[in-house]
Amino acid sequence: MGAIVEFFIRNFFVFEMMICYIPYIPLLKADKNSWWKAIISAAVLVVYCVLPIWRHQSDSEVVLNIFAIMSFLSQFILTCVGIKLSFRSDIWTCIFCGISAYLTQHIFFRTRMITNALLSEFGVDIEWVNYLYYWGELALVNLLCWLFFARGLQRQGAFRINNRRLLIMSLVALVVVNFLNTISMIYSFTMPFVPLTAFYLYAMLDCVILLYCLYENIYVKSIEDEVKAVHSLWQEDRKRYEIAKSSMDLLNMKIHDLKYRISGAIEDETTLKEVTKAIAACDALLHTDNEVLDVVLSQSKMRCDSKGIRFSCMVDGKLLDRMSAGDLYSLFSNAIDNAVECLDRVDEPEKKSLSVVVKRLSDMAVVQIENYVPNDVAFVDGLPQTTKPDKLNHGFGVKSMKYIVKKYGGYINFSTDDNIFRVEMVVPVAA
Repeated sequence: MGAIVEFFIRNFFVFEMMICYIPYIPLLKADKNSWWKAIISAAVLVVYCVLPIWRHQSDSEVVLNIFAIMSFLSQFILTCVGIKLSFRSDIWTCIFCGISAYLTQHIFFRTRMITNALLSEFGVDIEWVNYLYYWGELALVNLLCWLFFARGLQRQGAFRINNRRLLIMSLVALVVVNFLNTISMIYSFTMPFVPLTAFYLYAMLDCVILLYCLYENIYVKSIEDEVKAVHSLWQEDRKRYEIAKSSMDLLNMKIHDLKYRISGAIEDETTLKEVTKAIAACDALLHTDNEVLDVVLSQSKMRCDSKGIRFSCMVDGKLLDRMSAGDLYSLFSNAIDNAVECLDRVDEPEKKSLSVVVKRLSDMAVVQIENYVPNDVAFVDGLPQTTKPDKLNHGFGVKSMKYIVKKYGGYINFSTDDNIFRVEMVVPVAA
């Protein structure tokens, strides 16, 4: 038992590093074998620590410090390699998580040094108290780092490391932190309590600030990329609306022209009724007192008819007159496209139905879109998550809808109940 404790004390850094990866593991992409590979990587790292690669007997403190720094850095690099081999994330994400774990370990280490200084100052030398503080502080630091840093990116879902220069600068900062940490340990034993505590607090604050800069930068860049993607989607939707409107106008002209031509060309009354009926089916364009909704809903109805989906709507389009053509088209086309895409995977004909309702409730316009869903829908922050494999480049449709509704002072809610997926939007009606 004593040998195990001694081994742990001698190799505290690598064990603390492995524990400090825990808050950041949810940011990595795992597969069914990831945990087995992570266990094997951890075992290899422990074996590496047994090998006397970086142990050096010397009377020179400079030489000993250089070997200590190299040992810590090599262990850090090996943990990053182990994470990369265990998970499917790209190398930059693995380095990002490695830097986060290293900074977390250093925050804990400085916290531990402050605790030791306080216990020594007050003459407390009880072994079980020391262990209690050790594990309690290690758990607390990891929990706080997850709450204030990792959780934000975790809740965001898919993200990419889009500032590699900052990541490289952080790696350089880690080397400096490692060097200063090793040097400071030499003089910490002779420093008075007050300046020693101040030094530890300053070193801890440096790591907290570096962690904050890393996560804030990546979070802000992710939001910027998301906004750019949504704006690009809006531009595409505006172009789609113009094309759809032109197509609908042309279709109306052709249908009315055809009606006029056949009325005098077909003498048989029965044939004339059949042809007129067929043209009427093509001319079944929806009228909602809103030109944009007429286009998007008519287009959606024809698409649903071609796919065997029952499409029903009760829409008072005047309630949404205050919304711009591009926003209105984008809002409804995204919602309906998602529903049609889902219903296209449903085999039972009786379940392939889609309904759209726009009604007034007091001074608010209430939009309700419902369709059947065969499987459970995953939600993150109230938004349904895309089922497509490439989550980084998909899922912007629902975010676009959320931004549009918020732009007009409204509220949007996505929910499922008994395999019915509902989109409910509430937008103030123009006075």
